[in-house]
Order: sequence, then C-alpha cells, then structure tokens
Amino acid sequence: MQTQSRTEAESVGDIAVACWGMPPEQLILETHSTNYGENAAFTRNKLAELGMAPSNIVVVQDPLMQLRTVVTFQKAWCESKQPPRFYSWPTFVPALVERHGTITYAPTLPAGLWAPERLVSLLLGEMARLRDTEAGYGPRGKGFIPHVEIPPRIEVCYQSVLAQIGGLEGLRTRLL
Repeated sequence: MQTQSRTEAESVGDIAVACWGMPPEQLILETHSTNYGENAAFTRNKLAELGMAPSNIVVVQDPLMQLRTVVTFQKAWCESKQPPRFYSWPTFVPALVERHGTITYAPTLPAGLWAPERLVSLLLGEMARLRDTEAGYGPRGKGFIPHVEIPPRIEVCYQSVLAQIGGLEGLRTRLL
C-alpha cells in the first residue's frame, strides 16, 4: 500500500476499502489537518459544507491515541445544537507479554506494530498529554481537550512504569 507523500486519512481510507470492504464513494476524508484539534474542526466544517449533521461518528485511530482523539472531537462539537455521539473504535488493543525474558507483543496481534520500546514511549507520552495539569492538554494546561478522568488503577500502573524507567527523562534515554 502506497503511503509515501499521502495523508494519514488517505492511507486509512485505503485500508478501509481493502481490508473492511467499505465502498470508496462512501468515505469522507479530511486531508488538510496537521493535528487532532484541526482534524476535529476541519471534519466538523467539511460535514457542515456537505449539509450533513451526523448523530453518530465512529472515531478510528491508533489505539494509543484513541482516547485523546475522541475527546478532541467531543470538544470540537460541544457547542453544536445537537452534538453527535462519538464511538471509539480502536481496531485492535496492543498487549505486551514476556517471552524468554524479552518483552514482546502478544502473538494474536497484527504484524508491523511499533517496537515495544516505542509503544511504551508513546503510551507514557499520551498519559502526560491526557492530564489536566499545567503541562497536560486539559483545561488547566494547554486547553486542547476537556478534562479526562484517569482511573486510579491506570494511574498506579503509569507511576509504576515511570519508577522502573526513571521517569519521563529516563524514558527518553533508555527506550528511544
């Protein structure tokens, strides 16, 4: 599949057609955004230009960035008269396992995923962005997303991983 010099939307559109049998004429692709906020706003505008006011929207994204994408879309539509309901659809959920002393992906996952070290790096970076703190993307920080409640068990796991690798700075030096 050709991905060079193409937008992410075009590549995902090709996957939707080739792997899921979606008719290409039914796809509406937003191909101009450079970040989640733009993607949500441009998508809302594109649908409005087409005279469409969807009641349901399925958000497909890399599973690690799925939550941030959904809440970004919710924020972009929050002032609509009738905001759509957003459904989160990660096409798979990554799982790591230990095999012979090595951390690797569970055997049931698709090939071609990030290296496990990169997955951990992305996951910890997403956790930092989801926070509603000065450094996070929530209302008390950059304001890109609404407040996201992080479940206590997820916070415990996050802090445990940070402690094991020496914090976010340790992540940069040890995993990347």
